[in-house]
Amino acid sequence: MQKLEKTIRIAKESWQVYLAMFISVFTLIFFGAATIWQESRIERARISDIKYHYILMHGGVNTEGLDSIQSWFRDPERVKQIEKEVKDYENRVQETARALDQKHRLEEKINELNSKTNNKNSRK
Repeated sequence: MQKLEKTIRIAKESWQVYLAMFISVFTLIFFGAATIWQESRIERARISDIKYHYILMHGGVNTEGLDSIQSWFRDPERVKQIEKEVKDYENRVQETARALDQKHRLEEKINELNSKTNNKNSRK
């Protein structure tokens, strides 16, 4: 009986393929983790923005109020409700500002027309 010994040899080119695959997988995992991390940072910033606007909407808060607001923002359903309240409030403020701006423009036009009418009457 003859004993056969097998020697496994890896071709020089194959380690480069494995290295490229490893680097590709590592890069994919890294960018996936970075994306998830960035998304959580964006969500925290969005919630902080909602808190800020909610506090402005109510004219500020004291320490107890701030603690209450912090606890409210732990509940996702409450966050959605507060976000809707803030958006509705900001939309009403913008509509009011537009209406006041339009009112001031109309008043200016009326004053301009009145001054033209007064100038014509004074010339006669």
